Amino acid sequence: MKAARKSRKDRVIRFLWLGEVVVLFAAVMAAAWLRFHTEPEYQVQFMEQTPWRALLVALAITGAMTAFGLYQTHVRHTRTDFILRLVLSFALGGIALVVFYYLVPPSYLGRGVLAISLAIGALGILLVRVAWVRLFHSDVLKQRVLILGPDATPT
Repeated sequence: MKAARKSRKDRVIRFLWLGEVVVLFAAVMAAAWLRFHTEPEYQVQFMEQTPWRALLVALAITGAMTAFGLYQTHVRHTRTDFILRLVLSFALGGIALVVFYYLVPPSYLGRGVLAISLAIGALGILLVRVAWVRLFHSDVLKQRVLILGPDATPT
């Protein structure tokens, strides 16, 4: 029984993580389009390299979110705590990306695209989490308990 519950929680968290990776990937692609839509010849060249860079951004941000405990099932965050952890996750992920860009220059995304994608991504993650809570009411992650025994009414 415990293994089934753990497995269900793991699937739910993996589904949430995958959804947020897709949101962050789309945020980078949208940011690249917004940044270069007025320069079609440069946009085509830039968009050829953007998918793997977008995946790098998504993995860095979700890794930072994991480090700040945003994928833990046993912790309930208040709104303020969640917003603070999300902001810190994006800051840490952004710093990690800048360091990685310094160490591996071909992975460089660009300041403008990175800033726009982090802003769009933060808004997207916030909307995903709000929809997640409203859709599931966190009941999927709650532990069910069955108590068997005699009626314990005081006499």
